Amino acid sequence: MKTERLQASALRADPESEEFPMKKTRQLIGILILTVLAVRAAGIPADRALADKTERGTVSHYPEAGNRIRTDDMLTIDYSHMEQGYVMVRAEKTDRRMQLVVDRGTDSLHYEINGEGKPETIPLQMGSGNYRFTLWIAQNRGSSRCVKAGTVTLSCAMKDETSCFLYPNQYVSYSSDDLLVQKAQELCEGLADRKEIAETICQYVRDHFDYDWIKANQIQANGLKGILPDIAGTWETKKGICQDKSALLCAMLRCMGIPAKLAIGEADGKRHAWVVMILDGKTVRFDPTAKAGTYKAERYY
Repeated sequence: MKTERLQASALRADPESEEFPMKKTRQLIGILILTVLAVRAAGIPADRALADKTERGTVSHYPEAGNRIRTDDMLTIDYSHMEQGYVMVRAEKTDRRMQLVVDRGTDSLHYEINGEGKPETIPLQMGSGNYRFTLWIAQNRGSSRCVKAGTVTLSCAMKDETSCFLYPNQYVSYSSDDLLVQKAQELCEGLADRKEIAETICQYVRDHFDYDWIKANQIQANGLKGILPDIAGTWETKKGICQDKSALLCAMLRCMGIPAKLAIGEADGKRHAWVVMILDGKTVRFDPTAKAGTYKAERYY
């Protein structure tokens, strides 16, 4: 994905949401001092109290396998946590290309599925309703012609349709051991206000990660499509294209309990990716890469 060379924007509302201006991250020294004084007065060792507070404040959500399984041909769906907004999809091992098509009503999304037999977390971002999961596999290795390799239909009733944006998935992939999770918790230690947490993380990503123009030019020159965000590489090199930076930001927000959508579509008529958060029931847009006048989301992950 390529975007214009523009300055990163402030937190900004989507057309249907409120505006949320960015502000500087508050200093945490005063909060920590007050905490230390309070726990000393209570006779609790300060370092232990802070460690407990951090442990109690952990709000990350991670997918779990369960015992509700549906299988058809090469496709297996673990739907144990559909009400949380995700399923775990596994296909049999193969050296042929596979693609999963997820349909709900007239809407559909496509995912590349690994041939290693490993489960992949697929979000149910289209909300409650009936989902059809269809696995397609190339007829031969390297062939562009595909045949159906399994279909599973499931019904989903979610308690909260934003919950799928709290978990890692194929596009926003991270684990509890990742440094970005530890960094998010470190940055937000002592913060209770969700908007302040969001601002702190957004400012960190905006200030510490650059746009990778070399990667963007290579993708454009080779006409590559369907590339998943590289969160790990972006964290290590401190640079990435728009979908890399946006996926990384989503991961840091989600591990702090803030639902965050990876939006893919167009900004000022160019292919682009950005982030849409849900704060106090309202959607708030933040673009860590560019500042565009118009945004049009085609899909969310």
